[in-house]
Amino acid sequence: MTLARMIRLNKVAERPHLEKQGLREMEEKDIPQVAKLYATYMKRFGMAIEMTHDEVRHHFHSGLGEGPRGKDSWKVPREGQVVWTYVVENPQTHKITDFFSFYSLPSTIMKIPKYNILNAAYLYYYATDVAFEEGADEDGRLKKRLQELINDALVIADQCKFDVFNGLSLMDNMQFISDLKDD
Repeated sequence: MTLARMIRLNKVAERPHLEKQGLREMEEKDIPQVAKLYATYMKRFGMAIEMTHDEVRHHFHSGLGEGPRGKDSWKVPREGQVVWTYVVENPQTHKITDFFSFYSLPSTIMKIPKYNILNAAYLYYYATDVAFEEGADEDGRLKKRLQELINDALVIADQCKFDVFNGLSLMDNMQFISDLKDD
């Protein structure tokens, strides 16, 4: 397969799909809701880390870097940014219904003068309240929502010039990872 064909097949959207449904960068005020959603979602798994509000702040909010925040700030990484965390806030109720996060782990490329760093993003934690709807797992609603969330994570990572986006085989990743544009 040619490079041009690979680029065309793996092209992601220019803007996040969920932007019009309340997708935005996580803020300090979101920590209690994100902590609750995280804790509830993680109960679905046999083993999970329990986090206090301070730990949620540390994992999802402390590595945001220095620089402007707000509308369209997702297009450019901030100086020193290590973690990207986004929430979907219902515009009517202001309830956080979903969140996703990823982090940066760059690697040094040796013996290739043209490229010296591989900018890798790693899928971190995510949660959605769709998981708690009756039959959502069986009828595919959970998988669809996770695909929407992680597709938007791919869009943001692409805009921030990450070279690759990695996801491990944990949580619900195997439900959606092979259907994304990263296989």
